[in-house]
Amino acid sequence: MQSGLGFDRNDPTTIREACLPIINEKGMCAGYGLPHETFTWAIRTEPGVVGAFEKVYETEDLIVSFDAVNLSFPNRTDLKENKPWPHQDQDRTRPGFRCLQGLVNLLPNGPDDGGLIVCKGGHLVSEEFHEVFENEADRIWAW
Repeated sequence: MQSGLGFDRNDPTTIREACLPIINEKGMCAGYGLPHETFTWAIRTEPGVVGAFEKVYETEDLIVSFDAVNLSFPNRTDLKENKPWPHQDQDRTRPGFRCLQGLVNLLPNGPDDGGLIVCKGGHLVSEEFHEVFENEADRIWAW
């Protein structure tokens, strides 16, 4: 990553806010046009990625969105703690299955690295989920 802010992947002292683009505690970076960089479009158009969505939706006519890139750095001390974030990327006003989220790791990841957990059948309890968490006091900007 070349942000022009002083980050050097070989220098752990540069893993801090002053040297990085704005990244929340979940590792999400939505600014700087990052979701529309050449590399993110290349990922979207990878045959294996496209094929997975074509299979689920049973069509080649797909609409794609990409709202953020996750940039996670271990042991950052300048962000609040990254706690579990149960959420659904579903519109609470439209019941049933509407949306499928994908994740592509660009670097090796192991069982202790965290990541996306997908709950099979979660779309079947979407309405209940949104009712339970509707008034959550510490709700993150979107779920």
